[in-house]
Amino acid sequence: AVELLLGSLEHVLQQSVDTPNLPVDEITAVPPAAKQQLLQYGTGPALAADDECTSVVGLFERNVRATPDAVALTTGSEVETYVSLDRKANRLAHHLLDRHHAKGRPIIIHARRSIDAITAMLAALKSGAVYVPTAVDEPKTRLRQIASDLAANFKPSASLRPLILTQPEFQEYMPDDIADVELISAAGSDGNDGNDGNDGAVDYAIAAEDLAYVIYTSGSTGEPKGVMVQHGALLNSNRARFEFYEEPPASFALVSSLATDSSLAGIYWTLCSGGKLVIAPSRTELDVDALSKLVRSESATHILCVPSLYALILENADLDQLESLRVVIVAGEASNESLARRHMADMPNARIFNEYGPSEA
Repeated sequence: AVELLLGSLEHVLQQSVDTPNLPVDEITAVPPAAKQQLLQYGTGPALAADDECTSVVGLFERNVRATPDAVALTTGSEVETYVSLDRKANRLAHHLLDRHHAKGRPIIIHARRSIDAITAMLAALKSGAVYVPTAVDEPKTRLRQIASDLAANFKPSASLRPLILTQPEFQEYMPDDIADVELISAAGSDGNDGNDGNDGAVDYAIAAEDLAYVIYTSGSTGEPKGVMVQHGALLNSNRARFEFYEEPPASFALVSSLATDSSLAGIYWTLCSGGKLVIAPSRTELDVDALSKLVRSESATHILCVPSLYALILENADLDQLESLRVVIVAGEASNESLARRHMADMPNARIFNEYGPSEA
């Protein structure tokens, strides 16, 4: 990296010497050879075409048909099979379309890690809405900030406000003066939408260029900014995982906040692979012992977490409880060589991957 920077500086200075009158906007910062190298870094193998699926919804529904009774989600004593999850998501999607004109509408999902939240995400995708995950453990002002930004800058028609899907414990502080609010558990469950609780397939054609979700940055450098992600990009990132990782997630332990892009890796990779998504109860990631017991009880094969948490796990957990793990992914923070060496010494049956990079990509 240092050599690349020095080469760029030399390249800029050389142009100034060779052509003193060269306008600043015509000076190139990267030498031709380095530019070619950078382009190669960003070019992976082409993915085979899949004409049947234009979104992760198609991949998920393929698994619904193939293994309807396989477990799709579990958290505590709650379990959803692929077919039961699909039906719940369909009911909510029909409700969103019939009652809330969902197509292209921003829908904030303000909920804890839960079956409710995953159902809402799938329903939003199925209905053509654009979902926006928010964190329940952040200041209440952030939710209002995001809702205000969406109300001002992102609405398919002048009459539609953002919609917030939430859980009862958060209802009291919803910014209902700038957004419509509804409980996930109640939405579409009473059959009063004209669809009689319809859980059949949603007849909506998703295009690759349609927006799937908007995820907001932390705002550490100023105001939070919404990053828009299309269905095609979400699909391609998951299909790239199919190509890169040798072992698909048979059981993925989800410990990331739903408001971060790292959670999406586990959610869609698992549901598009036909695996079981294990939703860690709230704050489990703060208790190494509870997290280790969860891995063991659910025979988790895959986990993604920040390097600092994984270091604590290796230092404090009973490693026998982690023997089911086959893939450990660290992301969200810079990792280091010592963590990788510690992993290889303590967890010889699991591979470690570093997915640290630009957030909300």
